[in-house]
Amino acid sequence: MPPICLPKFELLPRTNLNQDYNHSILIAVLRGLAAIEVAAAHLRAQVFPGLKGMPDPTLWYQVLAFFTGFAH
Repeated sequence: MPPICLPKFELLPRTNLNQDYNHSILIAVLRGLAAIEVAAAHLRAQVFPGLKGMPDPTLWYQVLAFFTGFAH
């Protein structure tokens, strides 16, 4: 019977990613903005009708639909 080949996992003493403090803050801010974008898109989809279903949407709603549309 041949031996079973399992993947090898090991913890690295250091990460290969850039340890720059500003880089970490930028990534955290971008992740936070993406999370807010997705939450706003889901909220808009539950509360407001679709943009195509409205005969004459107001400007504020078109802006809201534009910015929350990136989550899809």
